Amino acid sequence: MAIGLFILAIIIQLAMVLAIFLLSLSRITGSIVALVTVLVTAFISPWSLILGIPIALLCIVLLVAPIRQSLITRPVYKTLGGAMPSMSDTEREALDAGTSWWEKELFMGNPDWDTFAQYPYPELSAEEQSFIDNEVEVLCAMLDEWKIQHEDKELSPEAWQFIKANGFLGLIIPKEFGGLDFSSYAQSRIMSKIASRSPTAAVTCMVPNSLGLVSC
Repeated sequence: MAIGLFILAIIIQLAMVLAIFLLSLSRITGSIVALVTVLVTAFISPWSLILGIPIALLCIVLLVAPIRQSLITRPVYKTLGGAMPSMSDTEREALDAGTSWWEKELFMGNPDWDTFAQYPYPELSAEEQSFIDNEVEVLCAMLDEWKIQHEDKELSPEAWQFIKANGFLGLIIPKEFGGLDFSSYAQSRIMSKIASRSPTAAVTCMVPNSLGLVSC
């Protein structure tokens, strides 16, 4: 009889562990469920504590932040930190060249929506709007994505020439260096409109306007 109760208690504990993983319970919920199960099975068979005590200790480690950080978090971060490859000069230059905007708060999970609401809505300059209404319209009329993808396997020579001649590859480059010096908003609007006609042409224009000189 005692052996039967012991086996039953162990099966219940193993089923509980399996259920926690299959149901993807949170750390707190899963730990509480495990502790309750250990207590219940201990009444069924005290010998079940052979497996129950290690489970209970693990739950305590997961629930108590200082213990969890000392025994799990810091050692894991230290191990992974040593395993990560060193950052190259190009990667470091790319990181140092950028800045963070409101999206930093968003990705940290604590966005200030009032701050976001105060940002002015971007507007196109007269030059940028004219470029969209004229050069971009002309380019879109030259593009046939079906023909590009299934027949030519590339942009037409006429489209390539128009892209190069009208500054599509230098939208964000300052004018003193031969670019159009458009805003990021204008670049986004231009690429969106080209992509609505031909994703291939849009990506072709996106690359030199997004990767930058560091990655070239």
